[in-house]
Amino acid sequence: MSCRKCSYGLYRTSTRTSARMIHYYRCLGSDAWRRLGGPVCDSKPIRQDLLDEVVWREILKLLESPRLIQEELERRLAAARTASPVKRREEHLQRELARIRKSMERLMTAYQEELMSLDDLRRRMPELRKRDQAISAELNALESQLADRAGYLRLAEP
Repeated sequence: MSCRKCSYGLYRTSTRTSARMIHYYRCLGSDAWRRLGGPVCDSKPIRQDLLDEVVWREILKLLESPRLIQEELERRLAAARTASPVKRREEHLQRELARIRKSMERLMTAYQEELMSLDDLRRRMPELRKRDQAISAELNALESQLADRAGYLRLAEP
């Protein structure tokens, strides 16, 4: 399962009320603690029992009509060739990475031209480096995901 808004995967988690344990699915992109820049998605959690029931009904429909499976495969292949939320995210991260590196360059230039002290440079540079590394790591993961996706598309074509 993947999120409709950001295309990150959903994972199962739970919470306890005074009466019982409630299981639900949550988007990986909505977790602020996973990324330095905060969450990339504002999707709400979905209760597991409700979603599982919908999924099971759809599976039964597919089993009753194999033609629907073929139509869905063709639709998804066409959509995958034309639009990709992962590709948009990659473009956004590339722009953000360029902006951060430009900021680092400006700080170095300001220091070299003696417009700022070494202490100021040491105070401001680590945060930029941390963000640079985090975005670079996420870009590497997205590139791997795009390569996997291209392989899957080749396998799915008739």
